[in-house]
Amino acid sequence: MASLCRSTADDPGARAPATKICATIGPASQDVDTLRAMLRAGMSLARINLTWGPLDFHRRTLANLQTATRLEQRLCGVVVGTSGREIPVIGRPTSRDTNGWWRHTEDLAFEAGARVVVTAREGAEASGSVLPIGFKEFAGEAGVCKVLEAALLVARLKASLVSPGDVLYVGRYMTLGSTQGVTPDPSASLLTLRVLSVSSPGDVECEALNTATLSGLSLAASFPDMIDFVAVSYVRCATDVAAARAALDAAGLTCAGVAAEVNTAAALGRFAEILDESNAVILNRGALGLEVPPEKLCPLQKALVLAANLVGKPVAINMLVDSMVGAPRPTRAEATDVANAVLDGVDALQCGAETLRGSYPVDAVSTLARICREAELVGFEPGSQRARRTAGSQ
Repeated sequence: MASLCRSTADDPGARAPATKICATIGPASQDVDTLRAMLRAGMSLARINLTWGPLDFHRRTLANLQTATRLEQRLCGVVVGTSGREIPVIGRPTSRDTNGWWRHTEDLAFEAGARVVVTAREGAEASGSVLPIGFKEFAGEAGVCKVLEAALLVARLKASLVSPGDVLYVGRYMTLGSTQGVTPDPSASLLTLRVLSVSSPGDVECEALNTATLSGLSLAASFPDMIDFVAVSYVRCATDVAAARAALDAAGLTCAGVAAEVNTAAALGRFAEILDESNAVILNRGALGLEVPPEKLCPLQKALVLAANLVGKPVAINMLVDSMVGAPRPTRAEATDVANAVLDGVDALQCGAETLRGSYPVDAVSTLARICREAELVGFEPGSQRARRTAGSQ
């Protein structure tokens, strides 16, 4: 038992974890030296999130990654994240930072009781009273669930038709228990709108039900030339996966796999067909936290992971050690959550803000690698649940 109290951080003979660690590359981790350190720490997949930053930044990232892998003599796969079915909120003032990333120059402030118009009118500028979108058929368009995204700003229509009385949520980091707003008050990072009227051409007049200040980064959408996986967000059925597969084939990316991100209740209802059509699945736990009651999240994750294990499809999860964005070690709950996911049979862990913009990207990867190694020692012991599943699949 005494050995359980000893850290393995400085163990020179530590093996690479069997569970893959996917790190999202951003301003905090783009340089060659940091990428080399992350490779040594246990990174085996690099995620390029095309919903963030200019394409030139991502091309530079891929070039730096190739240099780092060559110098370290290690392999590293490339996963490209795409925006999926979102409808972008456009018209926000932006400027480039020193890394070439587009950043919003000012936050959007909303006052409770104020009128806010969601509009498809060309030339409209985003403000505390106007949210421009690029989808002209939005007003009155029937659908299961529309999604509006402006990088950190995500809005989800909780009705099948845009009509008076509908409720629209606009949030920054719309994840379970998020308090990532500009104040400690969680409600300040989530704007709730009630639809008052729908008019032509494409104007949806709403009333703000609370006061909020929101900020974020703008979008970019394009594909790099050489990738291993494309992660498609907001997949709702097998047809979406097939359409992504056809688009990749048409672009000559026949060797790239399609990883379906499970974000919505619609995807949960058709998980079996999505799993069958895709090459891998990613459980977006932040988005699912909006769709599923908190007490259902744990059994749901276990059921989905087991389903993927049984058919031999890789399954990844995100939202891992968010506290390490600004701290050098995770919370107890985060460490336990990651270990339990490994014991359940998760194949990959996907870092987001921890490595994209966090202060400790290398420490985040190293911490996850150590947690994985320890959990795998338990998970692969004879008679364990994961060992039985592994033996049964051989």
